[in-house]
Amino acid sequence: MLFEQRAWRISDEICIMCDDERQLAHVVKIGDRWFAFDATRSNDDDTGFSYLGSFARKEAAMQAIEADFHEPAACREARKMAGPTQGAGDPRTLQFQTLLPLYDLEVAAGKFGKQQKVADPEDWIQVPPKHLPVTRYMFLTHIKGCSMEPTIPDGSLCAFRSNISAPFEGKVLLMEEYGEAGGSRYAVKRYRASKNLDPHTQGDQAWLHERITLESINSNYAPWDIASARKVDVIGEFVFTMPSATPRT
Repeated sequence: MLFEQRAWRISDEICIMCDDERQLAHVVKIGDRWFAFDATRSNDDDTGFSYLGSFARKEAAMQAIEADFHEPAACREARKMAGPTQGAGDPRTLQFQTLLPLYDLEVAAGKFGKQQKVADPEDWIQVPPKHLPVTRYMFLTHIKGCSMEPTIPDGSLCAFRSNISAPFEGKVLLMEEYGEAGGSRYAVKRYRASKNLDPHTQGDQAWLHERITLESINSNYAPWDIASARKVDVIGEFVFTMPSATPRT
């Protein structure tokens, strides 16, 4: 009953989600990105609110908060548990401890793949001990293509971390191209600030982000640019490749 009467207070720099008694979440603009915080929970160091991630769009940050608060309270608390022995009889309590969600994103290691709409996780996958601990901001998806080899072989199941913020320079990132009918497109590339001239500058209505050069690790594939007006967002940073994966039973 606590979260039934939620409402947003929206301004140009900060958005606050409230109920009848208190503030529940904050979305704050810092630079050209929006940062989402759960005001009902503290971070691991008890120095501030729980951080949910950064987003290129205010609406995406607000949607992330809405999704987080729609999750049952027991599952939200389970994500904070310290070890995999907690609640061993209930698989949900192992989520984000020894299990990570698998999403079918059709991610291309080359240019952006086919359009698709992302649904709930397909499954929860057991993470090998050498890659533990994991966090609630991590997820798994398959990568198709050879342009990121040898780091990411064709067909690899890879882990990404979503709670990242700028600067992105030099990082291997999962990128989303959004805003088209039929869903989004996804690609994995190394992020570089482009040295090429862009037709727009910061402050122009069409300018959404700095001009980006997306690089392959495989030298047989040429880099390519993303113009500042193109609707792309950073979804996550590459963390590791799973040597094998066993669905939860």
